[in-house]
Amino acid sequence: MNQKPSISVAKVLIDGFHLSEAKICLEQLLSENNKDDQALYLMGNIARREGHFAKAINYYNAALEANPGNKAAESGIEMLNEILAYRNTDLINP
Repeated sequence: MNQKPSISVAKVLIDGFHLSEAKICLEQLLSENNKDDQALYLMGNIARREGHFAKAINYYNAALEANPGNKAAESGIEMLNEILAYRNTDLINP
């Protein structure tokens, strides 16, 4: 990554499925400000895409702690809770 780390650079990397590079960018931002709610939210998105749902929820919660008004982090938590709570009873007890 030759560009200065920023939220916009991280978003471009995530959109291009360059998740490891995006993580490096976001980690650099978080090393400068560990309460950057946008960086924490994007780290949650990366964790979710990688299938690490508990880690994603932790990042989303950290984003909400840093900024209680972060609606995207709220939505991320709700979505993951719905995924984790989903049960198809037809598959469990046919």
